[in-house]
Amino acid sequence: MSGKSSSVFKRGDSDEDKVGRFVAGSSATMMATVVSGMLSFVWTILMQRLLGPGGYGIAKPFIDVFWILSTAVSFGVPQAMAAFISRDHQLAPAEAELVMAEGTRLHFTLGVVFLAVAVVCLGILVGEWIR
Repeated sequence: MSGKSSSVFKRGDSDEDKVGRFVAGSSATMMATVVSGMLSFVWTILMQRLLGPGGYGIAKPFIDVFWILSTAVSFGVPQAMAAFISRDHQLAPAEAELVMAEGTRLHFTLGVVFLAVAVVCLGILVGEWIR
């Protein structure tokens, strides 16, 4: 494999390279899912400690809505990125990289905005329970 790029995502179109991209993408998705699960676990414990049993019982439906909305906030950006990148990878690699960069930037920005709104709402909720 001499002369090939070191990134598994920029390699050629042989079956071996396609399998490598599939394995790398699947591994990244699995790791993201594991990290998300661990953060969710820590988040639940933290909220139970901050709000107490009664407060957590009242806030739990709102926390569930938060997780549902955090999924919806992506507005299909990852799916659109996957579709456009896989389509443009062969014919226009520069455009595929642009879609990847802009999609990642958009997804990150949406996540930061949603996180800020969630922190403000959580601050209001915790503030109500502290009084």
